[in-house]
Amino acid sequence: MNYIKLIKKNKYFILAALLFILFLLFLYFLFGGFKQKTYKEKFDPNNKDIIFVTAFSDIGRDKWSHSKRTNDQYFSWFYNLADNIEYKLLVFIDDDIRDELFSKYSFRDNIEFYNRSDANTFLDNETYLQREQMILDSDEFKNKIPQKRLGKAPETWNAKYNLSGHSKVNYIKRTKELYPDYTFYSWIDFGYVRNNINNVPRNLQIDKIPPKIVGDAFYIPDKKLHEHEVLQINNSIFKGGGIIVHKHFVESFHDNYEQKLIHWQNNYICDDDESAFLQLYFDDPHSFHIITDKSWFSIYKHFMSD
Repeated sequence: MNYIKLIKKNKYFILAALLFILFLLFLYFLFGGFKQKTYKEKFDPNNKDIIFVTAFSDIGRDKWSHSKRTNDQYFSWFYNLADNIEYKLLVFIDDDIRDELFSKYSFRDNIEFYNRSDANTFLDNETYLQREQMILDSDEFKNKIPQKRLGKAPETWNAKYNLSGHSKVNYIKRTKELYPDYTFYSWIDFGYVRNNINNVPRNLQIDKIPPKIVGDAFYIPDKKLHEHEVLQINNSIFKGGGIIVHKHFVESFHDNYEQKLIHWQNNYICDDDESAFLQLYFDDPHSFHIITDKSWFSIYKHFMSD
């Protein structure tokens, strides 16, 4: 009975206290008190399931007349990836690009930067680069390309563009040399995450990833397309934005890719990494697992748990 009198006597104080508690709870929810852990909190340096690698080289794309992109666009897209990925990511860039990035952004401990020269890439090999440009400038090559593609699709005129893409296998191989204990090694494009943070690879179910060379394509051709036939096609078949390579295939994938590049140059063929990937798949389909998906930037979504 005394408790009832006490409550009645102090009802306004009790009401005010309850409202204050509700206000504190509101602030707690408003500022993320119950939201999911951030990617930074989720990063586990002892997780050796998968490691990612990317790279960027300024090939003057901001001055192109077709498919023009600025470095700032690429930097913004890259930061979308770097600030949200929960796995270790190796980044190969030139020192001036590194300085510019660090003047704009801060990076977490799972993002490691290396100079591009550390990777011994096709792009930095003068023999490959000069021969690629010589072929692109030749009539023998130009006669293989439809007029609607010639000079517009960058793979038909820009050697640095082609060899930048072909160098993805160099970066994958170098990543394994630096970190040999991972199960999977994955290339991810510097500009992979544009306006959709959901494209960032996360919560990957490693046991669902086949122990092969994993790529994705818009479709898989019913029959093998000869490399000369692919030169006639303006639309992409394979997507090169993300590649996942099991540890047992890293070296063979690299070596077979280099042999394909040499074969192409010997036969006056130049094309991008997506077309090279397609030909390597035709050469040895059992070493590959190809996902078909009509969307860009979709490979990792097939292995994410949410």
